[in-house]
Amino acid sequence: MPNIGNDGFNYPFTATDLTGQIARIPNVWGDLLAEGLFASEYPPNIFVEIRYEDGIVTVLEAAERGSAGPESVVETERGIILKIPHIPHFARIAPEDIQDRFTIDEGGRRRPLTLADVTAKRLSKLRQDHAQTLEFLRWGALKGQLITGTGRVLYDFFEVFGIAKKTINLALDNPNTNVQAKCGEIRQWMLTHLLGESMNGVRCKVSTSLFHKLTSHPNVEKFYLNWNNAQALSGGIAAAAFPFGGILWEENFQAVSNTKLQTVTFVEDGKGIAYPTGTRQTFRTYFGPAHHIGMVNTSGVEVFVSPEILKHGAGVELKSQSNPLPVVTRPELLVEVVAN
Repeated sequence: MPNIGNDGFNYPFTATDLTGQIARIPNVWGDLLAEGLFASEYPPNIFVEIRYEDGIVTVLEAAERGSAGPESVVETERGIILKIPHIPHFARIAPEDIQDRFTIDEGGRRRPLTLADVTAKRLSKLRQDHAQTLEFLRWGALKGQLITGTGRVLYDFFEVFGIAKKTINLALDNPNTNVQAKCGEIRQWMLTHLLGESMNGVRCKVSTSLFHKLTSHPNVEKFYLNWNNAQALSGGIAAAAFPFGGILWEENFQAVSNTKLQTVTFVEDGKGIAYPTGTRQTFRTYFGPAHHIGMVNTSGVEVFVSPEILKHGAGVELKSQSNPLPVVTRPELLVEVVAN
């Protein structure tokens, strides 16, 4: 039902309305989203259990529900239990956001701004903030760690699963390096550690400096130039992606601002992360249910929004929340690469 304040003000949108509206705003932010790497699931629990049986990973929802629980990993006989993080965010609509404000309608006519207009604007910004946060979390998971905007490590998946991180030095400063052989080493490592998982290719996201060192290496440059020339002849444009040695090398220069207003790049300078494509269970994102009395034991949603009317007609506060857990269940398939 609508939200009515003590002074009789009626805010016409319920949590169901707002959550439905924000769900219809498309999330178009980020390479990993476009790639579809971390498939989404929506369990009705705030914990997920990841089990191992005969070397094959099986992911199930944990039956435990209710207590806050620690964020650290709980060992079980057959696997581990991970708690889904909670990420709240707030926006406010005040009288001055509407008073004496105007907008242009679809017919090009000037009209007064309405409460619905400002609500839609706030929802769009909330959606963007959660989308960037989700991409940031997924990038952290892709590199083996789930990290918050303050830099706090929620989970180190190498420690969680008892796996040593694999790093391969490409030795690109050495003009005699057999880079093809280095690529073969990356692929062979993944093939050796599939253990029941499947793959149909390998991608490697790298920093700008590593991409330039790779494509200008004496044993690689001619292949890169031929690739770019072929792209030009086919009517395409030179892109920051290059197939070489059975791996699709992709330059990545994405960055976000953290909660300290510092710029954080997704790929560290001089480094990259290689991972298999076409897997079935290795990359997942679990969205837990909202922390809201009306959403207890219901399926998770990507973003949930609820309104609250402020005292003395000061406006409306919108609380959005997302409860995402990006997981790499097979961190042994990740390979960090360094230029030198």
